Amino acid sequence: MAYSDVPKDLLNLLLTPGKLIVANDKGMPVASDIGLSDIAAASQPSWTKYTVDYTMFSGATNNKSITLFSLPAKSVLQAVIIKHTTSFSGGLTYALFVGTASSNGKYINAFDVRQAVSDTAFGINSTYGMESFAPVNILVTANSGLGLLSGANAGVANIWIQTSTLP
Repeated sequence: MAYSDVPKDLLNLLLTPGKLIVANDKGMPVASDIGLSDIAAASQPSWTKYTVDYTMFSGATNNKSITLFSLPAKSVLQAVIIKHTTSFSGGLTYALFVGTASSNGKYINAFDVRQAVSDTAFGINSTYGMESFAPVNILVTANSGLGLLSGANAGVANIWIQTSTLP
């Protein structure tokens, strides 16, 4: 097709600066209401690493939650990976959960951090989650089964969180 054969309205559409061209329900190209600058404004998924240790959970209880971070408004939590670098001690079991106040294991449910550290001992979850269009706290919860968290004397874990934010 020669340049002169392109319909004028289609040519004008294709040359509309800053507009994303999409197909309508008939397969014809149209300019969307979303501009290229809107797409650029949306954040690319990024990873953030958090480190927690046994002292952050110490207490005369077998279950304690702490705020890991605040998920910003309009953000999507895309994946969570947890890996311990030092085994946690205390209680018959010792597990970490990553979630929210209403669902403490929503993203990681009961990862055993008392097990021996190895290259294959990690937890991963790629359940997408958007909690709200407002900020929300993401929590990490420790549970030591029948023992008290104050009985722990070792334990370090890294938690990587992948997020993106809508424009």
